[in-house]
Amino acid sequence: MAAAAAAYDRKTRRLVRICAVAGLAVLGLSLWIASSALAQVVFYGGVLRALCGPIWTGLVSPWLEERR
Repeated sequence: MAAAAAAYDRKTRRLVRICAVAGLAVLGLSLWIASSALAQVVFYGGVLRALCGPIWTGLVSPWLEERR
């Protein structure tokens, strides 16, 4: 039981570190592009990804299941 708890703690710490680094990278990128026209392009790209990602998955998943 102790070994499983230690493994869980290691995985959790690793995930927290990865998320912290990714968050700082996103923050740095957002500060870098905040004053340019690229900010609007990135924003609309993110909106399209957020809206179309699930739709695309819903369209492709049945097709991939059918091909198996």
